[in-house]
Amino acid sequence: MKMNAKLRYLTLVRHAKSSWDFPHLADHDRPLNKRGQRAAPDMARRLATRKPSIDLILSSSAVRARTTAEVFADSLQLRAEQNQIEESLYGCSASSLLDRVREFSDHLFSVMLVGHNPELHQFAEMLQPKLIDHFPTCTVATVSFAVSRWQEIEPELGQLEYFDFPKNK
Repeated sequence: MKMNAKLRYLTLVRHAKSSWDFPHLADHDRPLNKRGQRAAPDMARRLATRKPSIDLILSSSAVRARTTAEVFADSLQLRAEQNQIEESLYGCSASSLLDRVREFSDHLFSVMLVGHNPELHQFAEMLQPKLIDHFPTCTVATVSFAVSRWQEIEPELGQLEYFDFPKNK
């Protein structure tokens, strides 16, 4: 995926499949299950082959999202400081995600958000007009914006550049 310097890129990643094997754990603390442990590295490798230039990963604080983000950061060979956790991304709305994106520093050109459904799916649909009828676990969607500042992003202003999910072979 060749990046254009005049565009901003937002990559949305839904966390990989989580485990329900530990009923005593709070939702926030659920780990990846075996399928998720396979899907996250596979999807990270698939994205890495497109050679994206990700400046920063922001992840929900939930264990399953943090684990997914770590796998993507490793595959994309990002430095530790480029993979950050944000408590506010756990359980936030699509409109809250838009507000957060508008706060990004303008020295960043490509940011990945790792989070949860239904909010990520709703956010993806809000950003760009192409219909996305499903957003399964470990989906990766990259949307580009022809703006000079993150603050300028508006609903339906984005262009879907990349969309992939584990069973899309």
